[in-house]
Amino acid sequence: MTRVEMSSALSGIRRGEREAWNELLAVLRRRMIRLLRRRGVDEHLAEDLCQDALAVVWMKLDRVRTDERLVSWARSVLMNRLRTHIRSTRRAVELPEELPSQPRGDLDPLIRREVRTWLESRFAALKPDCRRVVSLRIGLACPPEETADLLGLSRTQVRRLLYEGIQTIRTSASSEGRALARSLGVVC
Repeated sequence: MTRVEMSSALSGIRRGEREAWNELLAVLRRRMIRLLRRRGVDEHLAEDLCQDALAVVWMKLDRVRTDERLVSWARSVLMNRLRTHIRSTRRAVELPEELPSQPRGDLDPLIRREVRTWLESRFAALKPDCRRVVSLRIGLACPPEETADLLGLSRTQVRRLLYEGIQTIRTSASSEGRALARSLGVVC
């Protein structure tokens, strides 16, 4: 749909022509679904998010200042719906209270606390997606395939985030952290 066709469709909608809305709806829906599918959203979720966004567009169509802004505004409505959905479905992965390593009854509680603080600071430095992937892999021994299913990411994304997270933890470790890890038998 060209800009001229878009302007004429919007003029028709403002005059109350139902056919003009159907034309615009088909074009926007097709673009929105394509955008979501390119971002890796599954078909059913893409349909749901698209319907929600189009309902908002329909209800607030009179607020669009210029006809040229409609497509970009509709896209931003859709992306906000997607972000809201992702935020609402995220699962926070906490570090376990006890370190998931071999039981070390002889380990000093102060060293345990120091190791835990060191790990938490490294995890806090990671990006949220990276932190979730690394936490699931290290803390729960969750394979990348299951992690991808849990987080709704592709397996390639999970592997990339896992690699990136572990490399970040390794390279950001201070000499004290490395020495502490070596004293506990952990390879960094």
